[in-house]
Amino acid sequence: MMDESEMRKRAAKIAVDKVGFQKHLAIYSAVSIFLISLWYVTFHLKGRSHSRGSSSRSSGGEWVSRRTSSQHIAEGDTFSVLLKGSLTG
Repeated sequence: MMDESEMRKRAAKIAVDKVGFQKHLAIYSAVSIFLISLWYVTFHLKGRSHSRGSSSRSSGGEWVSRRTSSQHIAEGDTFSVLLKGSLTG
């Protein structure tokens, strides 16, 4: 049979372990709630943004077609090719 001091040590260890588990559970829950809210905002509210210029931004799912310099020249739009060259060179 265990004497009183051994029982106190065992009870203290159980209490410390229980508090540690509760802290771990609280932190785990907070991180999970944060990740779920981040996922919700990212995927469910992407079209409802109130920031400036959000309506002109692509959501990433569409293909963006861009004209090359040769297409600009073929269409007679040499100004944009010259402007691009002067800005980069």
